[in-house]
Amino acid sequence: MAAGCPVAEGATSGAAAQASVVGAVEAVPPAAADTADGGAPASGPARGGPPAAVPDEGDTAGPSAAMGVGASGSAAAGPIGGAGCDAEATEYPMATFRVLSCESTVKKLKRGTVLHALLGRNLYLAPAKAQAPPPASVVDLVKRKLRCVHLPREDCDLRVANAADAKRAGVDLTNHLLWVRGMERSTAHGGCDLGRITLLLKADDAGVCASWATAGSFLAHSWSSLLPAGVADETSVAAVTRLLDETHPLAPTRSGKVSDAVFVLLGTSGRRAVLKASLWLQPTPCVGAPVASVVKKVADAVGQVSGVPAVEIALRVACLVVHIGAVAIRVRDHADLCTSVAKRCSELAHELLKHLLGTLQLLKTDFGVAHQERLCRLLSQLETLLEQVEEAVLVGLVGRVTSDQTIRGLKSKLDELVHKVGEQRQHGALGMAVMRIEHEVSRPPGSVAQALGPDLSLYKVRRIPPRLDERTYVPGVSTPGRAEHTILCKLQQHARNGVSLAPRLGICAIGGSGKSFACAGLVACGAIKELYPGGTVWVQLNASSTAVTIIEDVMALVYRFCTKDVANALFRLKEQADFVSLAASHVGSVSAERAGEQLVVIDDVLDSKRNLLHTLLRVAPSAAPVLFTTRSQAVVESVPEFTLVPIDSLPEADARAVLAKAVGRPAMEVESPFGAADEFDWVRRVLKKTERHALSLSIVGANIAQMGGAWRPVVDALEQKWMDLGCEPLLDGLARSVRATLDMSLDLLPNNVSRVAFMACSVLPTNAKVAVCALERLWRPQLSGATTACEPSATSARHAEGVVVRDPVVQEIDTLVRAGLLRREVNADTGEVSSVTVHPVVSEYAAALLGPGRVVATHHFLVRDYLCGHGAMVEDGARRSYPFWMCTDDGYCYDNMARHVAASGDVWGLPWLLHSEWERLRVRTRSLLAYQGDVETVLAGLLLVADDKTCETRQSPQLQYSVYQGLANAYLGRIAGPRATNIERAISWVHRALDAAPRRNNAPKWASVQTTLGNAYSNRVTGDKGANLDKAIECYGLALQVWTRDAAPLDWATTQMNLGAAYSDHVTGDKGANVDTAIECYGLALQVWTRDAAPLDWAMTQMNLGNAYRNRVTGDKGANVDKAIECYGLALQVRTRDAAPLQWAMTQMNLGTAYSDRVTGDKGANVDKAIECYGLALQVRTRDAAPLQWAMTQMNLGNAYSNCVTGDKGANVDKAVECHGLALQVWTRDAAPLDWAMTHMNLGAAYSDRVTGDKGANADKAIECYGLVLQVWTRHAAPLQWAITQMILGNAYSDRVTGDKGANVDKAIECYGLALQVWTRDAAPLDWATTQMNLGTAYSDRVTGDKGANVDKAIECYGLALQVRTRDAAPLDWAMTQTNLGNAYRNRVTGDKGANADKAIECYGLALQVWTRDAAPLQWAMTQMNLGAAYRNRVTGDKGANVDKAIECYGLALQVRTRETAPQGWAHATFILLLAQLDAERWDAALVSARALQQFGPQWERWRQDGEFVVGRVHHIEVRLRRGRGRRSRPAVRALLRSLAHAFPAGHRGV
Repeated sequence: MAAGCPVAEGATSGAAAQASVVGAVEAVPPAAADTADGGAPASGPARGGPPAAVPDEGDTAGPSAAMGVGASGSAAAGPIGGAGCDAEATEYPMATFRVLSCESTVKKLKRGTVLHALLGRNLYLAPAKAQAPPPASVVDLVKRKLRCVHLPREDCDLRVANAADAKRAGVDLTNHLLWVRGMERSTAHGGCDLGRITLLLKADDAGVCASWATAGSFLAHSWSSLLPAGVADETSVAAVTRLLDETHPLAPTRSGKVSDAVFVLLGTSGRRAVLKASLWLQPTPCVGAPVASVVKKVADAVGQVSGVPAVEIALRVACLVVHIGAVAIRVRDHADLCTSVAKRCSELAHELLKHLLGTLQLLKTDFGVAHQERLCRLLSQLETLLEQVEEAVLVGLVGRVTSDQTIRGLKSKLDELVHKVGEQRQHGALGMAVMRIEHEVSRPPGSVAQALGPDLSLYKVRRIPPRLDERTYVPGVSTPGRAEHTILCKLQQHARNGVSLAPRLGICAIGGSGKSFACAGLVACGAIKELYPGGTVWVQLNASSTAVTIIEDVMALVYRFCTKDVANALFRLKEQADFVSLAASHVGSVSAERAGEQLVVIDDVLDSKRNLLHTLLRVAPSAAPVLFTTRSQAVVESVPEFTLVPIDSLPEADARAVLAKAVGRPAMEVESPFGAADEFDWVRRVLKKTERHALSLSIVGANIAQMGGAWRPVVDALEQKWMDLGCEPLLDGLARSVRATLDMSLDLLPNNVSRVAFMACSVLPTNAKVAVCALERLWRPQLSGATTACEPSATSARHAEGVVVRDPVVQEIDTLVRAGLLRREVNADTGEVSSVTVHPVVSEYAAALLGPGRVVATHHFLVRDYLCGHGAMVEDGARRSYPFWMCTDDGYCYDNMARHVAASGDVWGLPWLLHSEWERLRVRTRSLLAYQGDVETVLAGLLLVADDKTCETRQSPQLQYSVYQGLANAYLGRIAGPRATNIERAISWVHRALDAAPRRNNAPKWASVQTTLGNAYSNRVTGDKGANLDKAIECYGLALQVWTRDAAPLDWATTQMNLGAAYSDHVTGDKGANVDTAIECYGLALQVWTRDAAPLDWAMTQMNLGNAYRNRVTGDKGANVDKAIECYGLALQVRTRDAAPLQWAMTQMNLGTAYSDRVTGDKGANVDKAIECYGLALQVRTRDAAPLQWAMTQMNLGNAYSNCVTGDKGANVDKAVECHGLALQVWTRDAAPLDWAMTHMNLGAAYSDRVTGDKGANADKAIECYGLVLQVWTRHAAPLQWAITQMILGNAYSDRVTGDKGANVDKAIECYGLALQVWTRDAAPLDWATTQMNLGTAYSDRVTGDKGANVDKAIECYGLALQVRTRDAAPLDWAMTQTNLGNAYRNRVTGDKGANADKAIECYGLALQVWTRDAAPLQWAMTQMNLGAAYRNRVTGDKGANVDKAIECYGLALQVRTRETAPQGWAHATFILLLAQLDAERWDAALVSARALQQFGPQWERWRQDGEFVVGRVHHIEVRLRRGRGRRSRPAVRALLRSLAHAFPAGHRGV
């Protein structure tokens, strides 16, 4: 039997519903074995199995959101030389700075003050002494009075100063400036933060400044955001783990003694090799490099020295451990105490970090995230403790009178923290094994292909440079003065210099200067293609870009720079909050050669969107050049190490060429394309008035071409607009020439309809392809003869049928394109217009003309027009309906609806974009990220009006309620930001909604808010879980007071579903009652959610109901599991493979687990059915599509094969071994240590049961597997699993046939003893008793040591086991223990032999009171054999009567052990009976027994050893019977005994 049990997944409902399945630990008593005289132990070691459980998966009916964390790194202490330091010492990094500015609420530092600084966990400062050299070591610096600047995570800065910092201080910006923001701390014992301090420091060396800023970037982040980066693939995980191990364990100084001056922890050679190679925080003066190059240099150095495939995150986490452990302590009278605290802190940090690496590999679930956050909080507490140790040393507390008390206080805190960590690790080990792995978001029905892996090729197709307009663009890479030429020269110079850090070039100019075309023309030239053979990644930003929308751009960078495997892995993590950090760590780890083969362009960065630029630059590799265009010079200056490339205007020759192309004349390379008359009369005037701006020239040329080449009307209109007093800038940053050109083009439009149509284009997205059908809706009021306001147009219908839209919309498009105001895309196959693009400057101009009020009205018109015909926008009192999901997608509607609703200021409509129907639609048609973009848009819009006292919200309680409820739902469904923070904000807004909609005023709304509050508490990750769920249950109950089945059946059913999920997860109260209540709730929900009315909800509820029945602890187990199977079967009627492949696979998985657990019906058929279900699940859950779920299913399949009783046992166990091996290909120790350990546990059990191959090799392989398990399931981290594994390992050593038997049994005894350290009688009485039983058996089998003492110890162990295994509590276990106790007394060599035999007889008699012939025939026969042996060896009482009693017992055993049913057992018992009959001189009966054995002959497995004796006895007895001698003479008896002694081994002798 496999050590672990099958694991299932559960469907869930509600905000935070999870259904967990935990495998039970089972102890299986092996069959008793008896030897020739019945003297062997009746029981071997009891078998135990680990709780093999894996998280459930499932659906959600209520609001839910995933939670993620960001990533960064941490500082490390680098090695520096110092006088007076120990040879093994590694000290803190130190540097000297000059104060340029200081803002402090405690004590300001004067400008120009020289400071010696030391960077540990916090920053320590000491003013320089006049005429004194800088301190040579930490010891020297500590002698001065240090000032501590606390750097609290998430609320501090230690970075390179930017332009704003320098401007504030009134100094020039250089790369020598360091910006510090923290809290000034009191240096008194137990000191607190006194106030905020901000410093601008100047370093002598840029490399020192850069490296300290790198450390600051690691220190400034929370643990929850710091650690997850870079642990999604096996390579980086292995690198991190190896580097962690190299920084551990601790070692003393080389002399083995504590130095009197400085004791430095963490002194292993591996760590020092890494640090010396990296010079992490103390670079040499020649390393005046930016942060990124330092990181890369370190990573390369680590790879060369340690052989570790180092990536940035591996180095960060490794240095983090070094930082935590390398606490230099100035030891005086308290060396032992300081050393003990610091060493234990380091060990605890190492353990916590390694455990976090494992848990971070799991997909984010509510439990997993909460567990990680608890571990991070413990790590924060540990860090605080280390800070106190650090401060005690560095501010001189050690050595004072209070120091002993200080350190002892820290030791007490550490003891408490160690206890907390142990509890959390135990909780996590069990909980992580049962938490649910959430399945992928629902895919389009019938699309199994989506489960087979994502198609990432679109990330290359959609991120290519825009198509150049050959009619207006003139190449400029060869023209000095053009931006293209300048950029190309800088890129070529970088390539020649071979510098690892690639340039960041900011192309800055006013709108319309041709920035985008310059970059597009540059990447199209052959020189760039030769420089960057990997191509160009083009990222297009606009005014609508947000932190959510650029996730797709980040994914494009991952796809272009990383391997396919990494891209596939990260694609599935896009919805996680830490995705950008994960992406940055992976992209940042690619080689410089690979990164340098591609160019990155980020186009149109607005000043308000500079944070998006910084996010993209964080992901882009440092070795990849980046170009970015912007209108704001401040954006360029915000980028470290930027290079500004300004564009003022085109050179005259190129400007003429652009104009020539625009008017339709060929551009001449040598001669002017214009005649002398045109040049003098028109061209010079145009170049002057357009100021040679690219956009202006193209618009002027387009209008001239539209006029048939007539220059005069266009040029005259341009000059008129230039001179017009009204030609003042409408917009900031819009040049006068561009404004004049746009005014001229607007005036030259043929009619006012075109002008109004143009102004309406201001609501369209810029630099994006807009479908023609969107323009049809937008221009409907202007285009006479079209359709009425709420009537679907014929052109819309034609578009839906695939026919390209034409007149009158296309004619209007043609008019605006000819005027240079729009650009259009033409379908290459049909030759028809497919989309248009609006230039950002043109859009801003149109919006200025339209005016803010009309812009809002136009957005509102589009929203209304899309909703017309769907029963929307009907106002009856305060109710307004916005069923956006009923709109037909025309290629524009879904992606732009949220933007239009928000821009229209329609507060009523925004919350409707959070409706579950809209969410499902967006996820199905686009992605979860697309919906999350809508969530961010809604959130921003609602926050604007939530606290605006002048807004309509204040005058309307109904609208106020809608806003507050919408904000609560937005935060609940939000992915961006910390999950815990979002939920707390949701709870806050829910309470405000309750105030706005009290029950007395509007009961239905009040009930809705109560449900939202229940969902929030169900999802809550802070606070006590039990209390949160109690609150959720209370809220659902209040909602049900209003939402009755009659009044609101659908809401009533949804709330019942959520209530059932809450009871399923409930951790307080009686578990059985909770599950029963959950079952009742699901049943009530099914009264409304019928299969006909709501098939999907019905199937989901059946799934949850099945999970509840499978977890039920009350009632009949068999009936419960049968009911669960029925529920899963019903769910599969709707969740078919074609309609919902992922849910179908998940349900098959749960169904297989239910069949594995089934106790009714035929066991073989049940296990076969489980194997079938797991196989079906694997058809969808492939390794490529769902590796974690594939591994989980493989493990369950292996367990099923281990338990299979049909077919060939050897083949079944071999298949189990194969399945567990496949699971281990994904569940590696680094990626999933808990699952890896659990699978090795099951693999070891399979090898123990294996009947094929070499038995000894199988047993050795099992022992090896259990040893690997113990590397993860340590006593400290998972004490219960550790104890289980120790017991099973003891069983394996007891059964081992290779190696020295004595050593094996001694090892088994050691393992059982270790298990008993955890399994105490009070904590785990049943497991304690089982282990005592196994320990007794091991002492009985022991061949080393004193035999008498061993048997006495066995008797003691069996006696202890019987204190728990009583006849009333565990009758079968009691009988088995009594039998083993009888064996021990029968073999006892100490004490009175007669009393021992009598005690054995008593024990066997007690066992037979339970093991009756009817109840347990095999055990009854075995005990009769043992009882016969006891009587035969008895030395008290009448010997003849004893032998007669033995013969009677053997005869009774033969009534069960017949020749037909158990031939070998029959032969064995008959032989023992023959010996007893010879002892009693019952010659006739002995002859019968001997002849029966002689007839059985070679079929008996012992015939070769004992056959000769049997044949001889037949002849001897026959001779005696013929002679008629009734009794033997004494010499004859002696002769018989001598022959017996010669014929049989000692194990057969009864005397």
